[in-house]
Amino acid sequence: MQDDEDACEWPTVHSSLEIALFSMIQNMKLKESSKRVAFKIPFQLADGFVIGIAGYVSFTVSISWNAGS
Repeated sequence: MQDDEDACEWPTVHSSLEIALFSMIQNMKLKESSKRVAFKIPFQLADGFVIGIAGYVSFTVSISWNAGS
């Protein structure tokens, strides 16, 4: 069994790559927007069995800039 465990070791990652990936993940987390529920409605599946359905509004902002115009 020891041979199987040795074969599944994680590869070594260079520290600069690890730092770059960690930085990228942190930047992505900063850009996350909070979700706000636009509506909530009850959905009855059977007598006495009701679940809630929540709807969200999704939008993106695109900014373009032409330096030569």
